[in-house]
Amino acid sequence: MSGAKKKLSDYNDRCVRIVMDDGVVFEGACQWLPHEYNDHEFGVDIEGLQLSNWIVYADQIVRIEEIGPDNPFSGPYGTMETENLADGPDSVEEELSSEETVNVFRMLRCLSERLEPAVLHSPAWAGVVKQLRALVRYDDDDAVREAASRLLQSQ
Repeated sequence: MSGAKKKLSDYNDRCVRIVMDDGVVFEGACQWLPHEYNDHEFGVDIEGLQLSNWIVYADQIVRIEEIGPDNPFSGPYGTMETENLADGPDSVEEELSSEETVNVFRMLRCLSERLEPAVLHSPAWAGVVKQLRALVRYDDDDAVREAASRLLQSQ
C-alpha cells in the first residue's frame, strides 16, 4: 500500500501538522471525528480532526503530515497555543487539562514566553493557576511538572 493516499482517519491518535486553506498551520496530537459525529454535534456533515479544543474539517485542509522524531514540530509552540492564549484563561485551562502531554507542554512553553507574570497572578487567571498547581503535584512527566512550577514561581 506504499504511495497510497492516507485517509483522514489514518491520522487518528497521531501528532500532525495541518496546513489550512487560509494558510494557518496547526500542530499537535489529533483525534479523527467522522462526518456523522460532526453532523450530530456541530451540524457540519464533514469529517475532521480535533486538535485539543480546535476542529479542522476536511474541506479546510490543504496539506497534512504526520510529525514525530524524524519530522518534529516547527517550534516550541505554535498557532494552536497562541490562539488559546489570545482567547483567554478558559482556553488555556482547557489546553492544560489535555490528556496529551505534548499539548500541555507546548502550552506551558507559550505561557512562559508570552504571558506577563502579573496577568497570570490576576484573579481572572485563578483557574489556570489551580491547573498549574495540579500539574506540579500530579503530572507524570518531569518536564511538565518543572515548567508548571517555573510559571507559578514567576513574579
